This record gives sequence, structure tokens and C-alpha cells, in this order.
Amino acid sequence: MSGAAIARSIDRSKTVVNNFLKNPSLYGKCKRPGRPSALSRRQKSAVFRWACGKKISSSKIVTDLSLPCTNRTVCNVLSSNPRSKFVKLQPHPSLKKEHNLTCLEFAKIYVSLGDRWKDIVFSDEKRFNFDGPDGFKNYWHEIKKIKPYFSKRQYGDGAVMVWGAFAANGALPIVVTDTRMNAEKYQEMLDNTSLPNALLVTPGN
Repeated sequence: MSGAAIARSIDRSKTVVNNFLKNPSLYGKCKRPGRPSALSRRQKSAVFRWACGKKISSSKIVTDLSLPCTNRTVCNVLSSNPRSKFVKLQPHPSLKKEHNLTCLEFAKIYVSLGDRWKDIVFSDEKRFNFDGPDGFKNYWHEIKKIKPYFSKRQYGDGAVMVWGAFAANGALPIVVTDTRMNAEKYQEMLDNTSLPNALLVTPGN
């Protein structure tokens, strides 16, 4: 087996495997300069397993695992592990299984509309919070696993909602809504802005 294949089979890095194969008798016996680590190898593995995939702080990890170290030590352990990465949690709509199936059926029907796409307008809204973006959270992610997502909240205090759309010939003017959007306001906005402008927009605008 190659070094990479061995690493995959035992769930370790290629560097660890190659260092061992170079000289098995000396592996793990080299003295390292500097202060000894406050955590053992088993404790570091526990930190990795406990942190990855969870929205949990370093101080919470220290408390949950009763570790004899500081919060900074936990961050250093996770950042030095090649299998973990500190990333931002990505948003996605709150879709159920039946919603996904409906979207798939829609795509199958309309995937080959051809020239009829010129009669279709795509639109969406964006909410800008005064206190920063929704779900601005980071977590430690295990590289080999699928990234989790969080459901976005649509409305709340201290925010501005803007509405935009585009058609086959270009983008439509952006609309800023000053009140909470409901069915009546949505239809009024389409009648007064989006639909009339969809007929007037020209390429490049």
C-alpha cells in the first residue's frame, strides 16, 4: 500500500505515516524544544471530536471536558490539526423533504424552455441588518465531513429589505420596501415596479 492509502485506512495524515515509515524505532521519541503541552494526545483527540461540527466556544469545550488548560490552548490544538478548519456556518432556506421534491419536479419541467425564458422574471429579496448579517457564526469543521447549514430568519427589528429582479434582457431597478412585506404589499410592488419595468429593460442596464 502507498503512504496515502495507509493514511486513509487508519484515518491519519500522510505526514504521520511517512515519518513512521522512515524510522519506526525513533517515531514519537524525538524531544521537542519548548514547554510541554498542557494536554495529552488523548485529550487533544477528545477536543477535536467534541468541537467539530458543533457551534461551541473554546471556553465551553474546556468546561465540558474538564481540561487543565486555557481557551487559547484549545484553539491552538484545533488550528494545528490538519483535519479541522475554522469556517463560517453557511445559510440555506428552511426546506423540508417535500419542498426538495417539488423543486426537483419544477426543474425537470422547465429545464428546456428555450426561447420561452425571455418571458420569465427572476426576483428575490435581501435583508440588511443594522447589527450585522444574519447567522454570523463560525465553527470548527472536520474537512472530511459535509458542512452543516443554518436556517435564515426572514424578518426582525433594525433592518432594511430590498427587492431586485432580472429578466432575459437585463436587471430591473432595485426596490426598497419601507414596511413589512405581506401578500398585498408584494402584489402592489410587482404591479408598480417589477412587471412594468420588465417590459422596458434593455441589455446592459
